[in-house]
Amino acid sequence: VIVESEHPVLIDSFLNNAIEVDVDALADGEGNVVIGGIMEHIEQAGVHSGDSACSLPTVSIPYEAMVTIRKWTADLARKLKVVGLMNIQWAVQNSDVYILEANPRASRTVPFVSKAIGHPLAKLASLVMSGKTLAEVGLTSEVIPKHVSVK
Repeated sequence: VIVESEHPVLIDSFLNNAIEVDVDALADGEGNVVIGGIMEHIEQAGVHSGDSACSLPTVSIPYEAMVTIRKWTADLARKLKVVGLMNIQWAVQNSDVYILEANPRASRTVPFVSKAIGHPLAKLASLVMSGKTLAEVGLTSEVIPKHVSVK
């Protein structure tokens, strides 16, 4: 195997005892980012998000990890110049946060998150993608419900 900058080698490992976290966020053309929802997978990391059970809001993720997830989500949306929805999957092991994947598009979790927070994220995203700002569509901060929703 040739290992050089033109032929990199990716080495990964399984994160034992990690919890997966899904984030759906919405960004506008002015660099504003609002988290639609942060879902905690009930199973350990490694179960596909389409097959896992999730709770919103999270119940066991350490505060420090949540601060990191919120900050890195907004930073990533801005760096990727996302306008509309973005889904990021994270893994949290103790208080360490790892990014698993980021998709600058809607995900299958958007309908669940929309119901849980009481805001139609897909509709808001289409308005933002047509040039409206998050302020103009009435979504300026993360909604953290007082109830727990489970998917």
